[in-house]
Amino acid sequence: KKSVLRNLPAECSGGDLDGDKFYVCWDKEIMPPKHLEHPACPYHRIAADEEKNKCTQVALANFVARCFASDALGRIATAHLAISDIQPNGARDSLAI
Repeated sequence: KKSVLRNLPAECSGGDLDGDKFYVCWDKEIMPPKHLEHPACPYHRIAADEEKNKCTQVALANFVARCFASDALGRIATAHLAISDIQPNGARDSLAI
């Protein structure tokens, strides 16, 4: 197998630097206290059924239609951020979880 050189973003977590804006700050004064940190949610991989998940034009069209119909991630993220900003416990508040 031939080795392929990849750029650093492609090597880090799948390379999802497709125009996303981010900011890195090392100022400990603006970091939230440790007691407000929450561990990441454990997501377990589900085994794929290769025969059931064959990609056809119809399956692809249905997938795209479902994505367009359920495109609510931006609204959910904005609502979560707004709730987290106004609640006393921030993102750990029961309304934000």
